[in-house]
Amino acid sequence: MNGISGWTVRVYAMPIYHNHVLVLKEKIGTFEIVKFAGGGVNHGEGILNALRRELKEELGIKEITDWELIYVNHFFVPSAFKQDKEVLAIYYSFPCSEETIKKLQPVKMCDFQEAISKQSQVFLVPLKPEKVEIFMIPTDRIAFIHLLKKVRQE
Repeated sequence: MNGISGWTVRVYAMPIYHNHVLVLKEKIGTFEIVKFAGGGVNHGEGILNALRRELKEELGIKEITDWELIYVNHFFVPSAFKQDKEVLAIYYSFPCSEETIKKLQPVKMCDFQEAISKQSQVFLVPLKPEKVEIFMIPTDRIAFIHLLKKVRQE
């Protein structure tokens, strides 16, 4: 942990639609990954304002209601991009509207290899435990498991 001089706060969305969660395929460097929509919180912005901004930028989603906090990481996560920063990742879920789904036209995804092979950038992942393998970011995997627990309780 030597060399860590601060935090980077990240906030992510887990839009739920008919027992699926909406995710993105994104190129980071030379890698393509499947991740939840979201990103960094700017100083003075606030968590939910940052998430609204990220959703508008990445998915064109403008109006969100019924936010529910799903997970905040509680262990050390070094930033993959800023070597001197530790990541605090915050995940929220909310119901995704039919209108949003029609506009985005996401592809239903079976596995990671299928996602990487498709041109689409937006996918619906079934809320099933075996789908955790799709996520490469460790906090995404844990957040997905927490989302599954929440959905099972409803």
